[in-house]
Amino acid sequence: MEVSVKHLISKLLADHGFNVKLDSTLTGRSGLKHSFDIVAVKKAQTICFEIIDIDEGSLVKTLGKAIDISPAKIFLVSSRRATSFMAVSGIGNLEVIFYGEIEEIKDIIERKILSHLNTMINCEM
Repeated sequence: MEVSVKHLISKLLADHGFNVKLDSTLTGRSGLKHSFDIVAVKKAQTICFEIIDIDEGSLVKTLGKAIDISPAKIFLVSSRRATSFMAVSGIGNLEVIFYGEIEEIKDIIERKILSHLNTMINCEM
């Protein structure tokens, strides 16, 4: 059985103590509701994931969401690389994750995201 990227990420987050909701929304400071493939919360940390197909419309839409729901962290996840998306990665609360094979997701999530977030959460205690 093939595991989807969404379910793989949600399982990894849940295994690390996050309360995970699939296809969920967050209300921004503007009052608008923003939908995400995954919303995960652990203590005061909220992280959101969007599994996307790269296009300029996705980038503009997500930049607006990132501004509105700050300080929640947003991760865009795509199997295709795009220069325009790489340019915005790391700006504010927005990160872009590119992967080649679905198996890479586990390593990327655990090494780059969860280790950093767990350090941040432990510092807040």
